[in-house]
Amino acid sequence: AVWTKVAAWLQSWIRKGYRPVPISINISRLDILTIDVPAFLTELTDTYQVPRKYIKCEITESAYVEDGQRVNDTVKQLQNAGFQVMMDDFGSGYSSLNILLETPFDVIKLDKKFIENMMLSEKGKLILEQVATMAQKLELGLLAEGVETAEQVEVLRGIGCDLVQGYYYAKPMPVDDFFLLLKDSRGV
Repeated sequence: AVWTKVAAWLQSWIRKGYRPVPISINISRLDILTIDVPAFLTELTDTYQVPRKYIKCEITESAYVEDGQRVNDTVKQLQNAGFQVMMDDFGSGYSSLNILLETPFDVIKLDKKFIENMMLSEKGKLILEQVATMAQKLELGLLAEGVETAEQVEVLRGIGCDLVQGYYYAKPMPVDDFFLLLKDSRGV
């Protein structure tokens, strides 16, 4: 139901002549195990006439617990269909690096707690910097979630992480408020 609402919002914005921003959707382990996610999202974007570049797919590393091969196949099928796929919650588990080795993600999304913990010491900041270097060398995008302070923004920019989201910029809001914010900030 949420995925359908996202497609409907994007379609509405496009029909009004506005240039939308990509919206991320979460894909859970249960979604991957119970439905054909690539087929569903392909049909959804076709039905609503929404370019797939406007829907970003986030798959948490915990999705690998049940069937890692199925997740790998799903990621590849989503990418072949034109969707960008992000590894969500990077740094929150023990197997992030193995999953990264096995699955061709487009973007690593750093977990909020991982960022908070890494900001507590110079050693932590060094680890964060090395993750950014690794992402760059693997030709992966790097997005930090849960950014709440100017210091976090400064450190993340300094290591080459230009994609951030969090309360520092805006708190969760109703879709109409988001649309107005988008319209005002982009002049669309």
